[in-house]
Amino acid sequence: DAAAPLISHAFLLDDQSVEFATALPSDFDISKNIFILDYELLKKLINHETPGFAVPILSILMTHYLAPHPTLGQSVIGSAMGAVDYLLRCIESDPEIEKPENFIIGGCLNRKILLKHKSAFHMMMGNRKQA
Repeated sequence: DAAAPLISHAFLLDDQSVEFATALPSDFDISKNIFILDYELLKKLINHETPGFAVPILSILMTHYLAPHPTLGQSVIGSAMGAVDYLLRCIESDPEIEKPENFIIGGCLNRKILLKHKSAFHMMMGNRKQA
C-alpha cells in the first residue's frame, strides 16, 4: 500500500515520462492510448503522507505548472512554500542530505535550489520584497 504512492511520485518526477499540460490540446486524439492524470488524483498524490522527499518535491515542481491557474494558483503556491520550508528544515537537521556524493535526488536537493524555488513562489504571489 505504501509503495504505490512512492512509485507514482518517482514516475512523475521523471520529466521524460510525463508531459505536463494545464488543458488538453484542441486536436487531442482520443483514439490514441494516452493516460491522463487529472488534478484530483494529482492533489491526492501531493497531499499523501509518504515518508521521504518525494511528496514535497512533487509539490514544488507541480506549482510551477499549476500556479497560473486562476482557481488553484494561490493554494498550490502556499503548499509549495510549505514544502520548501519542510525540506530546508530537513537539511538543517541533517546537512548530509545536500552533499552531492550522497546522490539524494541526484545531488540536487540543496538549500541554494530550494531558496531559488521559494523566491520564484514569492514573485508569483507578487511579493517582491521577500523574493
